[in-house]
Amino acid sequence: ISLEEKQAINEEIESGTLKLLYVSPEKLLSPNFIIYLNNRPISLIAIDEAHCVSVWGNDFRPDYVALKILKSSFPNTPLVALTATADASTQEDIKKQLQFPDAKTFISSFERDNITVESRPGQQRIQQIINWVHQRKGQAGIVYCLSRKSTESVADKLKSQGFKAANYHAGMDSADRDKVQKDFTDDRIDIVCATIAFGMGIDKPNVRWVIHFNMPKNMESYYQEIGRGGRDSLPAQALLFYSFADVAQLRRFINTSENADVEYAKLERMQQFAEALSCRRIALLNYFGEHMT
Repeated sequence: ISLEEKQAINEEIESGTLKLLYVSPEKLLSPNFIIYLNNRPISLIAIDEAHCVSVWGNDFRPDYVALKILKSSFPNTPLVALTATADASTQEDIKKQLQFPDAKTFISSFERDNITVESRPGQQRIQQIINWVHQRKGQAGIVYCLSRKSTESVADKLKSQGFKAANYHAGMDSADRDKVQKDFTDDRIDIVCATIAFGMGIDKPNVRWVIHFNMPKNMESYYQEIGRGGRDSLPAQALLFYSFADVAQLRRFINTSENADVEYAKLERMQQFAEALSCRRIALLNYFGEHMT
């Protein structure tokens, strides 16, 4: 943000009129910022996307681990860590990393009973998607792809069939990305073919279906992404395609990760889920520690 905006925010903090301040971990840990905050009354510190703190989380980020200094820097300020996707080991690791091992844990159900989950082998995906969308014409949906190139080719094929579709990925100009997001939110287009760059902050209530063109790298990502469907509590559908080629590509991505062992284990669980012959809803809930038969 601009220097003028920073100055205006500082003035609101000084006068006590600012009620809610959002900062990135990087900003929080920048020189003197904690000292600056220490001289002001803070009612609560909330760490969002707290699974990023954990080496067992699906999106581990080193900058988040440094947030452990919050408990010692603000010993009298309540601290809460929030996430929508943390299995049992991740929950325990979050408490350990943030140095409040005895903190109470509050867990709501992971059940999303309005979303039907389905998985299919990845042969002839494009034709299967075209058939799927033909049966749901006019409904809003998202197709998640592993590569930028795939988002473009899938969107082009859907447009050639007469569907109102667009692609979205991090390599696009920010103005173009904003336009696609706004067109989708305002119902000018029905389908977005996107990488995982799309979805952060998306709160469109009437997304009726989510397709994974490729298998995600872990169950947490899958659960988060299908949760963009059916936010109005009406029925929604999630269709997952999987193939050995997807697994091989994801393993190549993991090879360069500093957290490879954990990510390989999570990928294996994702593959087991995709190939399961039993009820996938039960498998999903069991994964997150909500055991049912």
